[in-house]
Amino acid sequence: MSGQNAASADAAQRVASDRFHARDELFKTIRTGLRCAVGAFGLFMAERAIEAVAGQSTTISVGILLRAFADLRVEIAIGVAGLATGWAMLERRQRQRTIDRLHRRISELELKQDPLRLSSGLTTTGKTNPRDREL
Repeated sequence: MSGQNAASADAAQRVASDRFHARDELFKTIRTGLRCAVGAFGLFMAERAIEAVAGQSTTISVGILLRAFADLRVEIAIGVAGLATGWAMLERRQRQRTIDRLHRRISELELKQDPLRLSSGLTTTGKTNPRDREL
């Protein structure tokens, strides 16, 4: 019977590992997609800028480009900051899920090795235990 329990535990661990790898691949795909989208947008904007100044003198075209980028500077900065913040929040959530998943297995192994072992008091996601904040 214990052989069946060990086999089902291994199967459950493989399923969890497969889910983790699938989620990891999804995040890598999203990251690559964002990089490609930003690059494509940059090329598109460069093409539009070149079309706008085609046939004009160099001094006028440089002035127009500088003025256009100066006007969009704040909007671009806010957009990039928003994207970076959103991405950081997703990465943090993914990291906490990974810590939670690995914590259970590590705790189990540590208790098997030393049943009298004391806990650090951290939550399963690696955060400070709320009871410790009260002290």
